[in-house]
Amino acid sequence: MIETKKILKNLNIKLNNYKKERKELREKGYTIIKNNKVLKKNLKNINNIIDKLIITEGKKGGWEGYEEFFKKNKSFEKGAYRLGGLIYKHNIFRKLILIPEILALAYDTIKDDIKICSLNFRSPKKNSKDQDIHIDGLPRRKNKGYNGIIAMFYLNNSSKHTGPTRIIPNSHNKIGWPDNYLDVTKKHKKEIELIAKAGDIVILNLNLWHAGSRNKSGKKRGTI
Repeated sequence: MIETKKILKNLNIKLNNYKKERKELREKGYTIIKNNKVLKKNLKNINNIIDKLIITEGKKGGWEGYEEFFKKNKSFEKGAYRLGGLIYKHNIFRKLILIPEILALAYDTIKDDIKICSLNFRSPKKNSKDQDIHIDGLPRRKNKGYNGIIAMFYLNNSSKHTGPTRIIPNSHNKIGWPDNYLDVTKKHKKEIELIAKAGDIVILNLNLWHAGSRNKSGKKRGTI
């Protein structure tokens, strides 16, 4: 658990420096940090490390925390390259969680100390299926705040052909699971595709409805 107020003070992070991003995240449930300096500086090294981990871990990639369900030659997600527990695997990944925008937006959303739940990698394979619409955590309860954010670090340029993440803006304010409102296996009429470049960071409210989509081109579209 991070004593967030102390961290923000020590790093000289002021919430007022991120008014636009805070407003977007509160109102729409997402915001995009363009061309982040820390991520951009380390992109080449991160991609090289990720490529090596995908080879060395093979089918075991992504199963951290779910080891009891692992079976030989069973992929964590059939249609994607997955890696889990990155925070323990190289110092370079620990730099990402201290990026000022992430700490500021997490604190503004949670209103409390921050706990790092996971640091995972996903890259959809060619012709992977659309994911079901989902949230990455427990649903929001009536008159309660929000439990967290998702920070998506883009390691490659994305396009509509490389399996972009689909989101439904403003859905973070809904109470309960997405299944209570729609058929999660189908596309939503209000969904948009997130198109970002390598070095961008997309921040989502943890309760925002979202899903991965099919990678038609087969080009890399890796995110942490």
